[in-house]
Amino acid sequence: MEPILDVKNLKQHFKVNRNFTVKAVDGIDFYIAPGETYGLVGESGSGKSTTGRSIIRLYDPTDGTITFCGRTISGKLSKEDRKFLHTNMQMIFQDPMACLIHAKKSWISWRKALIFTTSIQARKREQRKFTIC
Repeated sequence: MEPILDVKNLKQHFKVNRNFTVKAVDGIDFYIAPGETYGLVGESGSGKSTTGRSIIRLYDPTDGTITFCGRTISGKLSKEDRKFLHTNMQMIFQDPMACLIHAKKSWISWRKALIFTTSIQARKREQRKFTIC
């Protein structure tokens, strides 16, 4: 089965001046298969958020290949690919004061956010299936 997200050799470098470049992400590889949950864990400043921002194209990656739902989304994007990416992928920024409660099942927290941000009629909420790709 084809992965939903496939990241190969992702690099995100930031040029500070002529002599110095910060290598925030330097050659990360991973993939996420359908139905799989993936957690990117690391120390503060290790490049977790930069990786996410590069994947959703808030930053243009320095190098590497990103494939989402069979479409290559690294490099220059067409209008169609940009629209597809922006309507099918998002980054959830963590608020340390409102992060997931470990005693709750995670889908309960996500469901609350989905109900709040969608305009689905109440009786259809339980029946709706969310699909990617």
